[in-house]
Amino acid sequence: MSVHRAWVHSSVDLHLALHELAAEDARLAGAGHIEVVRPAVRDCVTGVRSSPRSTVAARQALGLPQQGRLILVTGGSEGLGDLDRTAHEIATSRAGIPVVLCGRNRRLLRQCTANRSVIAFSWIDDVPLLLTAADCVVQNAGGMMSLEALAAGVPVVTYRCIAGHGETNASVLDRAGLVPWIRSCAQLGDGISKAIALKGRPDPWSTTLASRPSIVQAVLPPPLRRSESAAHAGVRKPNLRRRSSPN
Repeated sequence: MSVHRAWVHSSVDLHLALHELAAEDARLAGAGHIEVVRPAVRDCVTGVRSSPRSTVAARQALGLPQQGRLILVTGGSEGLGDLDRTAHEIATSRAGIPVVLCGRNRRLLRQCTANRSVIAFSWIDDVPLLLTAADCVVQNAGGMMSLEALAAGVPVVTYRCIAGHGETNASVLDRAGLVPWIRSCAQLGDGISKAIALKGRPDPWSTTLASRPSIVQAVLPPPLRRSESAAHAGVRKPNLRRRSSPN
């Protein structure tokens, strides 16, 4: 969501932004042609809103508790940041049961597994199923998991940001009114509860996404953008592997 100055150059013909605030930051950095596009979130994630899979069934499939709030704690595929500390503070605040996505971080997995108040996963293939089971996502970088959670209609908060892009992304997400940035442990429990209380309410950002071009449509020549069928006819569909990272 945030814009690094190294991405902006006079030789770049088109800059793509995920939000109007990001587009404005790019303009201030000297970007020329900018287009606001839809995030590259898979259809199966956006389909969580209308999925027939219930929370009960999702939790059962993942071996998660049926009762109580489940709070997903994520730091990307490498499990970066103070996730074990975040999980402990969530449990202490009684905001819910922390479920930590450790990704490839084996050390984090061992630390979280040793804590009885925390549930830990090493690697999750079915992110939509996990989002169906969750009540809230606590993230620290403003990356793909935050965009997927927003697309799935799951409340998201930022807490204990990693340095650099984590903080700049958190700032833009907070300014946009999409993901509140919780800045202290004292505010954590209340912040999570407030985010969950807003679940199901209309999201102005999500409702405008349908009118925006996808990233593929934005980079195609104008004649190929006149219809979705023309775009598919003009571009060979790449053979992409299904992403299995929790972020």
